[in-house]
Amino acid sequence: MSLTIRAALRAAATCFCTVAALLSVFLPERSQAASKLDIPIVYITRAEEPRLSLSFVDPVAKEPGVWGARLALKDNQTTGDFLGDAYSLIEVIVPTDGDVVAAFEKERTAGRRFFVADLRRDDLLSIAQAEGVDETLIFNACVEDRDLRRETCFANVFHTALSTVMQADGLMQFLVWKRWPNIFLLEGSGPDDADYTEAIRQSARKFGAEIVEEETYSYSPIARRTDSRHIQVQTQMPMATQAAGDDYDVLVVADRNDLFSEYLPFNTYAPRPVAGHAGAHADVLAPGSGTMGFDPDPAPFREGGRTLDGGARLRHVAGGARRQRGGDSHLLGRSGQGAGLFARGGFRTRRVQMHLPVLSAVNPADAPADAFDQQADSGFRLAATGLPASTKQARQPRLRQAGDVVRPAIEGKRMSDFVKRTQRLVSARTVAATLAAATLAAAFISSAPVAVQTIFVSNEKGNSITVIDAKTREVTATIPVGERPRDIALSPDGKTLYICASDEDHIEILDTESLEVTGTLPSGPDPELMTIAPDGSHLYAANKDDNLVTAIDLATGDAVAEVQLGVEPEGMGVSPDGRTIVNTSETTNMAHFIDADSFEITANVLVDQRPRFAQYTDDRAEVWVSAEIGGTVAVIDAETKEIKKKISFSVPGLQPEAIQPVGIRITKDRSKAFVALGPANRVAVINAQTLEVEDYLLVGQWIWQLPFTPDESELYATNGVSNDVSVIDVENLKTLVSIPVRSFPWWVAIKPWERQR
Repeated sequence: MSLTIRAALRAAATCFCTVAALLSVFLPERSQAASKLDIPIVYITRAEEPRLSLSFVDPVAKEPGVWGARLALKDNQTTGDFLGDAYSLIEVIVPTDGDVVAAFEKERTAGRRFFVADLRRDDLLSIAQAEGVDETLIFNACVEDRDLRRETCFANVFHTALSTVMQADGLMQFLVWKRWPNIFLLEGSGPDDADYTEAIRQSARKFGAEIVEEETYSYSPIARRTDSRHIQVQTQMPMATQAAGDDYDVLVVADRNDLFSEYLPFNTYAPRPVAGHAGAHADVLAPGSGTMGFDPDPAPFREGGRTLDGGARLRHVAGGARRQRGGDSHLLGRSGQGAGLFARGGFRTRRVQMHLPVLSAVNPADAPADAFDQQADSGFRLAATGLPASTKQARQPRLRQAGDVVRPAIEGKRMSDFVKRTQRLVSARTVAATLAAATLAAAFISSAPVAVQTIFVSNEKGNSITVIDAKTREVTATIPVGERPRDIALSPDGKTLYICASDEDHIEILDTESLEVTGTLPSGPDPELMTIAPDGSHLYAANKDDNLVTAIDLATGDAVAEVQLGVEPEGMGVSPDGRTIVNTSETTNMAHFIDADSFEITANVLVDQRPRFAQYTDDRAEVWVSAEIGGTVAVIDAETKEIKKKISFSVPGLQPEAIQPVGIRITKDRSKAFVALGPANRVAVINAQTLEVEDYLLVGQWIWQLPFTPDESELYATNGVSNDVSVIDVENLKTLVSIPVRSFPWWVAIKPWERQR
């Protein structure tokens, strides 16, 4: 078989479950008097030589598809007993040199209407094109070829075997969600491996991942089953994966016939997870899942869920807080993180999922496209084996690729209208005078200083700072810095950029003129967020590993105070008058108010789960605190320290768990507020007076922060997964452009306009 033994079992079982679900559609309506309905189902396959197992310990399975069919029939009969129906299995195994069409016709003429075809491509096509099959439904449980769902599609063939493109898309979405975008692709030399390899390449481009290394492995069977793990496993596998060193996140292997892929897990040169045809892979059916209709959350069957993504187990593997976040810096090892994201008690949709309700009330972006063939997004969502697929569109990176540009049609239309009006108003008699004036103005402008505004972007996984010219919106430089740069902040004069190098346990100092790192400042372990006093005298940094806020005197470069806080402090804010510091502790779920003179805690305010960010209003009246897991923003009265309101969010088509507020920005006049909603890929627009949500703007994938330009005309939003920065027009509430940057952009600092000759 072209599938592994396990895949054949799953394919057959899934196929029979689908048969049971569709029988009511294709069978005539039963009469009221009927007490029992007999439903024969034909399983048809061609006999092949059994596949050798990797070891004598593993038994050689004969006819694995038949056993899967029998298992599925037994499961379906549970439903049949409830309904008073009976399912029967007719097993047709055609000899290697036998006639598949003749065997198919024999059963069809006997009145059989439902066939599970565990056949190779040629045999499947031969029965699908046979005469008189219009009233017959054939379930394809084996062939993965993509054209069978497009140009070679047959109305009477229903596919339960995923195409290579669907498998690659499902796997790539999972890898991007896990924040493993750098891929080492190892391709087998078999004739069936090229199609899957190309599908992986296309999916990587589609979802914003990058193939950093490609190698082809030529399988040599030697003594496959008596190798004792010495040559094939302990020697060849490390050598085959040595080319990429350790500069990648995950190894994806294309080995459709399982010739060598099962040797790879735990035997790679660098310790990395394995996916593709070994390890994590998209499959027909995740274990233990069922479905009911197309509703991803049928109301009558809802019950308390539990996390199924393994986060609870992984959190305790590595030991310290930073190591727990290694490779998945925002998701692993956080208390409560991931709980509920994928949990669906009772009935769960977890195989090929249809589109959720159409997203509305959002800013339209460029139409999503399937990069494989430039057709409209197919809308399929796939599950990785052992992990249920997300029912949320939030994590589908195809919504916006890194570097996609929202076309400036508005600006073009304005210019066109201006030209037309000018042509109507300017008479021939004034053309000369107009040109003369324009020439004079141009001469004046060319001699005047040019205003320049610089955008700095921290790339958390790229270990760099990207520099962008705000006028041209082009990247002008990429500066290597310490490991895992997250928060960045400019000094009041704009001459110095401070960088939280989290994995270096210090804060780096960058000269914004020379673009060179000139020194470091002390901080506690794992500084993540910081804020600078309005007068530029002190820097306050949250140190996650030690549960401290460190105060640093910027004149001397010394740490002058440490404040012990709740568990995992992160969000940092300071009042406009510089008298009060506010910090949020993610695990304690509190906002801590600190006196900036005495460094004493003056108040603790309990908020929702995992507060990530704190922002004062310019009039010092309120403090806004985002709760990532709680899904709310708490508006706190800065004087009384009482919560005035908790703002919640609802995006059509998204599950509540996908809406995770992080960054907040509030206009100086307190007319509007903007909240980054993380994996929802949206910016919420809030009336800051009524505290009501007015709109949602679509941006890139997994938005973190969104600082204003100094004049508050634009927002620059960092999109961690799509590796770009979205520019938002504040007045018109439009996303203008997407600027590609390096790996996992996290924060933006904007240097004010300055004049240059």
